[in-house]
Amino acid sequence: MLAEKTGHVTFTVTDPAGGQSWVIFPGDYLTYQQEKQMSFQPDMILQFAHYLEQRLQAQGFTDLEIRAEAYVSLNGRPSRLLLDPTVDLTAQRNTFTHKPWILLY
Repeated sequence: MLAEKTGHVTFTVTDPAGGQSWVIFPGDYLTYQQEKQMSFQPDMILQFAHYLEQRLQAQGFTDLEIRAEAYVSLNGRPSRLLLDPTVDLTAQRNTFTHKPWILLY
């Protein structure tokens, strides 16, 4: 193995209309392997944020903001912030253009 990546991510959901926020742990929705793979891949983190948005909209929530706090470690080095935790991922789209909300490549 040439490189070992590990990560950890939590999501914060904010309901601006109701003024409340709560934390969501991916392990409540994903298998261990899915969570492990998603935790260091920005495109999968974005996809999961949109999935959460759809699930919560089905429960009656509207106009939610979802942010992720994701840390990644490469080859045993100290963890570093992978994504900008202030960016609402529900407003981001998965395109081939530059994504300024990704801090590490």
